[in-house]
Amino acid sequence: MKCLWIFSLFLAASLSAAPILYITDSSGSKRDSISKTNLQRPYWTRNNAILAQRVQWEELEPGMSSGTLYLCRPDSSIIGLKIVRFKSDQFSLRILGDAGPGDYIENMVKSAGATAGINGGYYYIHERTAERRPLGLTHKGGRHLSPYRPNYSGTLFSDSAVTRFCYRTQPVGDPPEALQSFPMLLYEGRIPEEVRDALNGKLDILARHRRSAVGEDWEGRFCLIAAGRGLSFQEMGFLAGALGLRHCLALDGGSSTQLCARSGNLTLVPGLDKVPIGLGVFRK
Repeated sequence: MKCLWIFSLFLAASLSAAPILYITDSSGSKRDSISKTNLQRPYWTRNNAILAQRVQWEELEPGMSSGTLYLCRPDSSIIGLKIVRFKSDQFSLRILGDAGPGDYIENMVKSAGATAGINGGYYYIHERTAERRPLGLTHKGGRHLSPYRPNYSGTLFSDSAVTRFCYRTQPVGDPPEALQSFPMLLYEGRIPEEVRDALNGKLDILARHRRSAVGEDWEGRFCLIAAGRGLSFQEMGFLAGALGLRHCLALDGGSSTQLCARSGNLTLVPGLDKVPIGLGVFRK
């Protein structure tokens, strides 16, 4: 029995140390490995953000950069993350679009004069009018486009001064800009239980799809993140922490996922479908 117990401990330690991801390039050439122990942490800080220095950054304009990180799973499937990072004292986030036929984020960004943009939260198609309408709390320039939904776990909201996240609560007051979505992947450095626990039965956190998210790092910079290849909510939550984010909110994914930056004329992740709402980055 003692030998069996020792073997069980050895097996558990070996599995924890086994690579769960490899840092790679776009061709899939493996470089450094990341173990399950180092990646699947329930709590992240700026000190254990093991991928923060691995992103390849390129400055688009003062205060804004685009970044790329490629990772490879043991089954050789590739994760490609595209990131637009910007300083909150130089740029602000505002809602793009409206209920209607929808459009691609690239077109929304150009027509609004934004510097960069990503798709927004979830939406539905109205049965009678065929309009695409946002789901969850949505405010644009002080107009209320959609009400708060208690089952949507995170909200990004802002006024002329600051942009913040809230988790499981409504924003205080009546912010002119607000976007609600789910799940909250990371809040104050912590991975919520519904993202960590694959057996909670409320959300399929292991299904892999194209993903989008918006986050804030420990330095107060905001990030728009998109993955054009299959990624699970759970993987994205852990990766957000490893990238050095303090908060991260998932946006609509699948065919809605799209990210562009007008600086450099970059379509980082092209959209496969039109969306009614997006998040635009504007210079202050």
